[in-house]
Amino acid sequence: MINSYFDSNLKDTNRQIFDKLFSICETIEKRNVDPKVREILRDFLTNKLKSTNFNEFDDPASFLSFITEFLDFAHNVFLEHKIDNLKTLENDILKVVLLESLSISRQCVTKAQLKLNEAKSILNKLYDGVLVIDIKTRKVLACNKSIEHILKANNLVGQDVLNFTQDAKKTYYQNLFLKFAEKTKGITEILEFKTQNNDSLQLEASVNMLNESAMVVVFRDITKRLENEKLLVRLNRLYEVLSRINNLVVRIQYIDTLYKEVCNILVNCGQFKLAWIGCVDSKTEKIKPKAYAGYKKYLRNIVVSIEEDKPEGAGPSGIAIRENRIVVCNDIQNSPIMRPWIKQAKESNFRSSITVPINLIHTKGPSKVLKAYSDGIDYFDEKEVKLFEEIASDIAYAIDFIEKKKKITFLSSFDPLTNLPNRVTFGYTIESFVNRKKEFSVVMLDINNFTAINNKYGYIKGDYIIKTIAKSILEIDKIYYAARTGSDEFGFILNTSEKDEILKIAESIEEKIESLNFDIDLSLGFSVGVSIYPKDADTQDKLITNAEIALLDAKEKHLFIGFYQQDSNIQIQKKLELQNRLKNAIKNNEFVLYYQPKLSLSDFCVRSVEALLRWNSKDGIVLPNEFIPILEETRLIIELGYQIFEQAIDQIKAWQKIGFTISVAINLSAVQLDDANFLEKTFTLINRSNVDRNLIEIEVTESTLIKHLDRLTKLNEYGLKIFLDDFGTGYSSLSYLKEVPISGIKIDIAFIREMFEKKNFEILKTIINLSKALNLKVIAEGVETKAQANALKSLNCDEVQGFLIARPALAKDIEHLFRGPFLIGK
Repeated sequence: MINSYFDSNLKDTNRQIFDKLFSICETIEKRNVDPKVREILRDFLTNKLKSTNFNEFDDPASFLSFITEFLDFAHNVFLEHKIDNLKTLENDILKVVLLESLSISRQCVTKAQLKLNEAKSILNKLYDGVLVIDIKTRKVLACNKSIEHILKANNLVGQDVLNFTQDAKKTYYQNLFLKFAEKTKGITEILEFKTQNNDSLQLEASVNMLNESAMVVVFRDITKRLENEKLLVRLNRLYEVLSRINNLVVRIQYIDTLYKEVCNILVNCGQFKLAWIGCVDSKTEKIKPKAYAGYKKYLRNIVVSIEEDKPEGAGPSGIAIRENRIVVCNDIQNSPIMRPWIKQAKESNFRSSITVPINLIHTKGPSKVLKAYSDGIDYFDEKEVKLFEEIASDIAYAIDFIEKKKKITFLSSFDPLTNLPNRVTFGYTIESFVNRKKEFSVVMLDINNFTAINNKYGYIKGDYIIKTIAKSILEIDKIYYAARTGSDEFGFILNTSEKDEILKIAESIEEKIESLNFDIDLSLGFSVGVSIYPKDADTQDKLITNAEIALLDAKEKHLFIGFYQQDSNIQIQKKLELQNRLKNAIKNNEFVLYYQPKLSLSDFCVRSVEALLRWNSKDGIVLPNEFIPILEETRLIIELGYQIFEQAIDQIKAWQKIGFTISVAINLSAVQLDDANFLEKTFTLINRSNVDRNLIEIEVTESTLIKHLDRLTKLNEYGLKIFLDDFGTGYSSLSYLKEVPISGIKIDIAFIREMFEKKNFEILKTIINLSKALNLKVIAEGVETKAQANALKSLNCDEVQGFLIARPALAKDIEHLFRGPFLIGK
């Protein structure tokens, strides 16, 4: 600004002087009649002025120097050509010109000085600092008060600007200022300066050249801004760390993997130098790292303890565990509590650390710590501490989730009472034997009168008998595989198809069990059924079914053991007769839907029902368990399924017409989904009816869900809600829930009936909590008492279904329940 103003005024003054000189020279030329004199004046004076560019002068001094040279030149011309008659007159005129030029130049300098003073006053009011620096010497020629304040220094004029740079970077900045001088346009750079007190500064410098010998640099102190930006970046990284750890909770299956992933995220995303998770060894009271990431050399040979009276127990980790609080050390190398590890910390350049206790949900006090290290002093502030607190909470939740998931996974494959494989796992194992294409046999064993034992002696005694029998069976060498397939039923796989050998093993089982003393006065009898691969069946389902048919045959004949005999099977004729009756029932529309309400425990209103199939036969209402297996076996369920689906849709629309928006749950079997045209026909039914798809719920068992995951996914994408039925019967596993398109689960009646037994109650609580963590709706079946309903509400169950609310009934007989809250009381 000063430079441009000065140039403008200087050029105006130059122009005035040039004009006067030119005018005087022309006057002299005109007065001389002598051609020779005119020619001289024209050639040496007027042309001299015409050939000079007055814009080339940068300051008054250079211009006055030119005027002096011009006068000397003119004088020499006059002498050389001996123009005596004009000498006096010309000299007088030229002296006047000189005086006038000096006067004008003085005015110019005075005005420039005034403007310079005015500019300095303006500059001193600027927030930004300004330095005028000599290019060659780097010395300060001028400055404003702001730069003195920024650098905390007075008397800057005359000082080398490099005095305010770090010693290690003086050469760098010396070369940088030389580069500035080479630039014709203004440039901006971030410079690292220091104050007179050696405080570090980050300055944004805008550099412009004043002239060939000086530059003007405008400084803005951005130290605080950059610190805030770094802090913001740090906090954003930590929020990203927190987000990524949250995503681990439902994805990670193993705790060791969780620990490793958390440490990796802290180092790779959070940019900490080292992160590790340690667990307390209860025997040695040492904290042993279980996972780490980053600068692992630090962890070599270090000892960390929770013992307060030992040096290695007086550090951050020991304090965090004992006092159950976060410990921040923002200056490791000068911290007394870090003394045992100070050498390793210096070698690793660790300057700050945070130690966070991890409190598991069901334990007293912490037994694990999370540690992170930074290379910056005072790194961990209040916000970061809060974020680490959340991270530790997420880790604790994830650990609890994994442990519960492992428990549920075990329950889905094994019987919790005996630890034997359950029916599902038994079926999978038989299937693997079938694939071997070698002969083997399937044995089903049933404890006779076990219900009577439970009723007389209670379930505790009954459980003890089952556990003892299971343990004894495992002691028999020739039993290749054993499972608990029902409440009073066991299944075995034998590596033989010889009847005599099978009979001997069965007798060994009988002898083993009869040798046990249960101190009961009821007879504990057994029945055994056998099917042989491949003679009796070639699939796991048929092998189990045929073994159970042989078992029933043995029971009816009061035999200890029965082998499956197709020709003499008494059930075949009954099945054929029932099959024919069912075919006619479908044709005659004898099947009807009963509806059982589901009560919302949030407001005690009914908003959904389950459609339950009934056979209105000539002999009266027949329940599903008597005809569904035959319908599925004969695949008649496919044709009937479309009929009842259409009935359910019609009922939804009928309720809507009278003001009730009720969801209807329809049960689907695997056989129905086997139909190649299932999706096409189902979608046609729904589209033709124009029903609200959100009001249709589909209930399937886990085996059906797994087998037909693709088709059920398409139903879900189409807008239907999928629910997992009979959860908790030993067929279900939460390991699938996060991967399948379901909206909720239905807890089986077997759990509800005995829910107040401590073990069952804990399992029920775990199932509900984990379902909630996966955003799944939870419905409890078979609720018959107010106590059950109230307990389920306290466990955060969403809906209950059972005789407490209503028995299954025709649509018209339950509509009164839709009109208001259903009070269950205490």
